[in-house]
Amino acid sequence: DRLNDMYLLKMNKKPDAPYGGEQIIKNTLELFLISVIRGSETVQNVMDLPPHDALCAKIVEILKENIYGTVTLDEIATKVFFSKTYIKQVFARKMRESIMQYYNRLKMEEAKRLLSENKLSVTQIAYALRFNSIHYFSRAFKKYENLSPTEYVRSTKLDKLI
Repeated sequence: DRLNDMYLLKMNKKPDAPYGGEQIIKNTLELFLISVIRGSETVQNVMDLPPHDALCAKIVEILKENIYGTVTLDEIATKVFFSKTYIKQVFARKMRESIMQYYNRLKMEEAKRLLSENKLSVTQIAYALRFNSIHYFSRAFKKYENLSPTEYVRSTKLDKLI
């Protein structure tokens, strides 16, 4: 089939086409169309990205969209049209951390931003970021930042005074 045939209504798949080729084309086209619709200059040119980079970019986009919610690996896999095992392997190889570690890091960075604004309480931030309890949020924050949320707030206040 030739793409320059204006009367072409349907393309036929070649029998020797690489496995997963259709899916890569669909995913890349979807990312490209999203970037065109949004008109964002910050979105990388998806057509220049290797397939794994495009997949990781799509996963990161999903995680960022759900920063104030929850998302599971199954939901991500469904949205990117790949198996859960495959996306875990590709993401970990490319990003050097698991999808959920990256997601939690995004949430911790957002928590730090919100804490430094000093407009919401630690409890409000924990629930806004969909942590099940203030205790779990505090433990996760301390593990990430080596400070409790309260200690972090105090340190940002001191930084502003200096």
